[in-house]
Order: sequence, then C-alpha cells, then structure tokens
Amino acid sequence: MSEAIAIDARYKRCREGWSGHLQNCRSRILEAVGHCSGRNSVVVLGAGAGHDLPLEQLSAEFRQVVLVDLVFLRPMRKKAEKLGNVRLVEADVTGFFDLSPDRRKSFLHSALSGSPQREMLSPPEIGSGFDLVVSLNLMSQLPVMPLSVARELLKEGQELTSGEERAIARHLLDDHAIWLRDLGTGQLLVICDRWHKTLLEGEQTAKAHALWDYRLSGQGGVFSEWDWDIAPRPELDDRHDVQNVVQCWLGRAGDLALREDD
Repeated sequence: MSEAIAIDARYKRCREGWSGHLQNCRSRILEAVGHCSGRNSVVVLGAGAGHDLPLEQLSAEFRQVVLVDLVFLRPMRKKAEKLGNVRLVEADVTGFFDLSPDRRKSFLHSALSGSPQREMLSPPEIGSGFDLVVSLNLMSQLPVMPLSVARELLKEGQELTSGEERAIARHLLDDHAIWLRDLGTGQLLVICDRWHKTLLEGEQTAKAHALWDYRLSGQGGVFSEWDWDIAPRPELDDRHDVQNVVQCWLGRAGDLALREDD
C-alpha cells in the first residue's frame, strides 16, 4: 500500500515530465486493441493507479476488463465500480509471495543452481484466453522485492553478487514471459523499462540496464522505444535527472521472446 501511495505522489509531483510516457502507453494500448480480432476480454498486469491506462476506452471495447496489481487505491476502485465491467484482482503476479519461507528459499536456490530442471513459480489464477494481454510498466519491477527477500533468506541481510541478482531476476522474468504467452490467444503488449540513465545538467553520466540484459523480442512483433523523464530536476536534487528508456513490444501472445540485449 505504501509503495502505491508513493508512486501516485511522485506522479503528482512529476506530472509534466511523465506526460509523454503516459500518452505513449495509452496510445500503444489502443493500437493493440485495433489489432484484436475478438472483443471478449482484456487483462492488464501492473494496472496500478491507471494513469497510463485508457480504461474508459477498454471498458467500451471489451465485454470484460481485468486489472491486476498488488494493491488498488480508492480512486481506481471507484472508477472500476462506476464502469461496471472492470474486475480488480489484487495479487502478486509472480506467485513468489504466495510461497512459504521454505518454498521461497527452495525457489531461490533453484534459480542460482542454473539447472535446466529449475523450479517454476505458480502465478495467480486470473483466467485465460484473453483477446489482449498487457504487461504495463511491470516487468523490470518484478525482481525488486524477491531480491530483497533473497538477501535476507540467503545472505542474512548481506548484498547478493551481481551474478546472483542476475540469475534470480532472469528466473523470475523467464517465468513471467511464459505466463504472458499462456494467458492470451490474441495480442500481447509488453511495455517495460530497458535502460536507466542519469543525467547531470542534461549530460548523461551513468547508464544501467533495467531488465538484467534482456530485450523484448519475438517473431512478427512490432518493437518501439521512447524516453521517460521519471525523476526530472528537482525530484532527486537540483542538478540530476533520471530518465528511463522504455521498450514496447506488440505481437501475437505466443511469439514473445526475451533475448540478450546488445
């Protein structure tokens, strides 16, 4: 709950810097709707406060709209209730936090082992056969909380090595991609961070991969990118800006792939 409130507060402070990114997200979602042959159901994973979501249009286009996130604040609840055909599902889309502490530890050890017989997570039951599946500004965030748990369970609060973080993160991302492919029979749209950049008075000073060296790909899909001014001055301080490079992939649900980035 506290994280959702903090994100909404940052949106209010950085509304101008976020406007282009939010409009791009809404436009890509409506573009994906145009590629759908059916209009029965759509699911949006990472729906959050809905600032990047053309919810009214989705409600008008589809018989049922399913929104999934860890928590929904009151404004989104009121909006969903008013529209009538919007179902809110509060759930951890990885399934990691539905496991007992012993099972979490087993999963983490499996991720680090590199074994092809790795343990897979069971995401929430939200239905299947969706005409459109949207993973919205979510994928790069999925490993954040499990990695924090991993530090406590495996390292007694000490830092993981970069290799350990990468192995656990990729395990979670691979499982998420499998789930996305299985959820829908039609179109799949994935929007997520690709790079984090730090700028000092407009000049780039640091750049880090946001998806653990993965890039969205897939046969026949359409790939695009744009910049998101996620923390413009003076959000962090008076001299530094943080900018994300956002990647977007639209294609048939079964064609999504995660590839090594260049």
